[in-house]
Amino acid sequence: MANSYFNGLGQPVLGAGLSSSDMRAIFAAIVAGFDKLPALGAGQANRDLRVNAAGTAIVATFATQPVATAPITADMVGSRIRTAAGVTIPVDVFQQGDIIYLYNNSGASITLTADVGLTLRLAGTTTTGNRTLLARGLAQIWFDGAADGIVSGNVT
Repeated sequence: MANSYFNGLGQPVLGAGLSSSDMRAIFAAIVAGFDKLPALGAGQANRDLRVNAAGTAIVATFATQPVATAPITADMVGSRIRTAAGVTIPVDVFQQGDIIYLYNNSGASITLTADVGLTLRLAGTTTTGNRTLLARGLAQIWFDGAADGIVSGNVT
């Protein structure tokens, strides 16, 4: 599969010998792909590398993202989201297998609101609907599809 990070030279015929120039070309292509990754260095600690929502680039993001009450976005998949206020979990944003992590950075419980059309299930139960994330609590939401999230952690 062709991409902007690495394109192999194909597979040699079984039993065929490789020349050192072929091997150097493959290693040069690998090095060139690494050179396209976001630069990491001073001030870049605790960042995650992820593919952007459009699927067109790898971006470095903070591992912990503060969120107010605005809906969580697709760029936050895999993020550890810190909030001190209730958040809305959107429908039709995430895919099966996506995970988000939420930390309640306050001394009071907050509400995780399911957007219209999203079924928010409490893991290990048949309970659905909005969830309460306890004070200083941690929750994980695993998406079983674009309209189905399963919440576990310090939630009721």
